[in-house]
Amino acid sequence: MFLFAGCNNVKISQDLNFITIARRILKENVQVLATGCGAGALMRHGFLDPANTAKLCGDSLKTVLTAIGEANGLDGPLPPVLHMGSCVDNSRAVAVAVANKLGWTRINSPWWLPPLKLSPKKQSPLAPMP
Repeated sequence: MFLFAGCNNVKISQDLNFITIARRILKENVQVLATGCGAGALMRHGFLDPANTAKLCGDSLKTVLTAIGEANGLDGPLPPVLHMGSCVDNSRAVAVAVANKLGWTRINSPWWLPPLKLSPKKQSPLAPMP
């Protein structure tokens, strides 16, 4: 699994770094997640469109995304890249993975990442309830 996060680089044509890497690793059957500007860049080039799954993904990844999509009544695959939220969600994605690996829940977690800006959707503790 690969997470795209961060912004474009002014030394490179806009979005080129994101689309070049994504195109390569999707063909190698690596699941791709994206947040913030990385997700926006990939969205502009069709990487978040399920219609492009067959064209962009390797055979194994294409099979998995199609099976999940169809099992959930989508009549087709999930998109090649899954959008995971805004740029402030980057740290939360990593923190949730660590919390899950350690078996922490909201109740027994020793840490919590509050949002810098108050927003109801961003105010929940980072580890999911059991």
